[in-house]
Amino acid sequence: MKRRIRLPAGRAALVAALVAAMIAGTSSTAFALWSTSRITQSSATIGSLVGGLSGTDAMTTTFSSTATSFTAPLTLTNNGTIAGTYSTSTVAAQSRTLAQNITVVAWQVAAAADCTASADAPSSSLSGTWASMPSLTGSLPAKQSAVWCLRSAPTSSAPASSTTNPVISMVLASGSWRSPTVAGGFYVDTAKAAAAVATATCTDQSGGNNVVIAWDASSRSPDTFYDLEIGGTRVGDPTQGYSASTTLSASRISTTVAPDGTARVDVVVLDANGNATATIQASSTVTLATTSAGRTLRCGA
Repeated sequence: MKRRIRLPAGRAALVAALVAAMIAGTSSTAFALWSTSRITQSSATIGSLVGGLSGTDAMTTTFSSTATSFTAPLTLTNNGTIAGTYSTSTVAAQSRTLAQNITVVAWQVAAAADCTASADAPSSSLSGTWASMPSLTGSLPAKQSAVWCLRSAPTSSAPASSTTNPVISMVLASGSWRSPTVAGGFYVDTAKAAAAVATATCTDQSGGNNVVIAWDASSRSPDTFYDLEIGGTRVGDPTQGYSASTTLSASRISTTVAPDGTARVDVVVLDANGNATATIQASSTVTLATTSAGRTLRCGA
């Protein structure tokens, strides 16, 4: 037989309260642990390769008798956060014949300001054409640039009235990483073929100080006036087509206008106000020299 123990009413109530407190405390602790637990994610950026290319806009050129070449800087930049090596490639669209007949010389300079028309290209320069241009290569630290000087000129075989569109591309590499390709393009043109100019007759005068220049004026009114020019500078006196000849004196040609050596003399048509036009009626070649007695002049080269 089991004996039952009776607790006084007050003590039973105390025990019940303690048990409830323990249960409540245990439940609160468990909830707190669950509610403060979480999973976090993190990432780290190792580096980036971002290339930049500028300067090609200034290379658009129309070659002519007065624009025989261009010299311009090309800037290659590493805009990324890690060092890399750069390399370029060039493709010429449109006239490949023109691209093959435009020479390119490239050399690295310290700054764009060092790339001028008077700068001498070193013996280490790269050379080619816009149809076959060697790759420009080198190393670039992050946030640094390399400047190349490019000098371009047409050969005597370059076709007239032609256009080519070279596009230079650059990519950076570091190990197996490669940057997106960046590129810049420009246009190179050649002027229209010059109209054939008739040959003026040149006759030496005794003493070596003067020559007589004569031309065919039958295609124009006899009232038309003409003058002689060397390099766009007048060196004669206006003459009407009735005679179509005039004397050219060495004393009229300074060394600034034409240094010693050969020079082309143009017979230029004048307008009604006596101003030179763009029309050349004929031309001839003379040779100038400077002696102790002054300048001398003779016909031919």
